[in-house]
Amino acid sequence: MKSEPITIILFGRAVCKRLKKDVFKIMPIISLKQQKNDTLSKEIKALPPPKTAYVPLCSSRRENLVATVSVGDTVTPFVTLSQPESGKGSPVNSPFFGKVISIKKFVIPAVGKLPCAEIEVKNTAEQHPDRETAKPEDFSKEEIMDACMRAGIVDELDGRRLWEKLAEASRSGLAAVAVDAVEDDLYSSAGLCVLMNYGGEVAKGLILAGIAANLAERFIAVYSDKSWDEKINESYGGLPVRRFEGKYPQNHKLRKDLDAKGGGIAIGPQAARALYRAVTQNEMQTHTIVTVAGDCVLRSGNYLVPVGMPVGELLYHAGASEQAQLILAGGYIRGIPVTQDTPVYQGLTAVIAVREADKKASVPCIGCGSCASVCPVGLMPNYILEQLAGGHYSMVGGDAIGCIGCGLCTLVCPSKIYVSAGVAKVKKEILELNKFHMEERSDVYGKR
Repeated sequence: MKSEPITIILFGRAVCKRLKKDVFKIMPIISLKQQKNDTLSKEIKALPPPKTAYVPLCSSRRENLVATVSVGDTVTPFVTLSQPESGKGSPVNSPFFGKVISIKKFVIPAVGKLPCAEIEVKNTAEQHPDRETAKPEDFSKEEIMDACMRAGIVDELDGRRLWEKLAEASRSGLAAVAVDAVEDDLYSSAGLCVLMNYGGEVAKGLILAGIAANLAERFIAVYSDKSWDEKINESYGGLPVRRFEGKYPQNHKLRKDLDAKGGGIAIGPQAARALYRAVTQNEMQTHTIVTVAGDCVLRSGNYLVPVGMPVGELLYHAGASEQAQLILAGGYIRGIPVTQDTPVYQGLTAVIAVREADKKASVPCIGCGSCASVCPVGLMPNYILEQLAGGHYSMVGGDAIGCIGCGLCTLVCPSKIYVSAGVAKVKKEILELNKFHMEERSDVYGKR
């Protein structure tokens, strides 16, 4: 029985090797024509608070946060809604004035069902905490990490708490940190928009991240395209901008570049900016900038959205048509289907609404191997999902962690299965499970 999965893997890779050339011939969409010009040409629009909001009380199912509010409580901006049970970690803060009317669960893409505080929002002007300006170099590693933790910053690249990523990088002895604004999806432009509008703050946040994680080399990565190259500076805050070009996906090239420099991590532009504002201005992360686009969106653009706003209300502000048959959170290629009731969550950067639900799953996997043939890191997504369905995490856990989340497997699937979403969900669960076991072992044996 032990040899069976090996036989399947070898057979699958052989099939994929034969199919690879043909699949690339019939999938010219690998060379993507970007659809960002419309959204990049507009200013970021701040949306008013919704009438009712659903604020997630944790960022993952394994995050042990306990609610600090009850039904009937009145909340104000930046008040804590939930906090770590252990006392160490990031709290969840309210973006609104209002009243907690219930606590219910909603499905968050690539995470699962999470408890959310349903808040009846009062239309009152927001109050911001006292702000002080200072240079990144004025802060110690400990001060940066403490501010990052208190602000509850979630990195939009992978949905992880930023302070955890920086702490892990510091322990691993890596060499570099980069802001990843390589948005090679068709419509998504939130990261580029943040860089173009707040490049100085993004650069200062990157410097702070480097100080916190002891990473000396720092740079900003963007996807090169003649449509917007002139709008991107050669450097921000003294940090160089590196441009990546070629076929989709480009993020994988950034990871290889970091590995070649002795290892490193990438953080999102919004996370970097949030870190700067948390450290220097004591600001919490209660909003996210989201690209709203698609063939049935009248006012496509980038919107500053409070966490907890229903996706349907966001689409209403963007003038989305009722003819939208499919709503994708996270981008057109990497996106995951959501409903209008899904709350905007920390780390969400794109909502795409399209008329024709051509990506909707219709039939089970037919075992064609198309997904494996286009995987840039050589995985077999169909086999991974098959084993996961049977609960065999140990057999494919390592492969799932190797997934870069490009979404090409979903794009080429003739059965219209959301392959990448399933792999991404498992990858996050495995990483969190590994983190839990490492913490458990350090409690027993002591940290080294």
